[in-house]
Amino acid sequence: MSKIIDAVTETGSRYRIDFERGLWFKIRRDGARQGSERLWSLQVGTELKWPWDAPDSWEDATLPEVGKHLYIAGKELWYASTPIVEIREVTWGQP
Repeated sequence: MSKIIDAVTETGSRYRIDFERGLWFKIRRDGARQGSERLWSLQVGTELKWPWDAPDSWEDATLPEVGKHLYIAGKELWYASTPIVEIREVTWGQP
């Protein structure tokens, strides 16, 4: 079984990350799904700025961390999130 997590932000968005397949997408709090990308970069940070604007605030990571911002990127899509408030394991196909 693939390890899939939802990293839930304080604004209610979720970032679903499938580590076995190397894929991710964003689920807005209204349920709309945005993108589906190959995972190129995952970083955690202490400041809500792009990593290239505040490099000392960000570090490469293997998992999102509760209490920190998430920067996640693919080839065509990237986000810097509000702080992560919850990380939960999910199954493939779960809404």
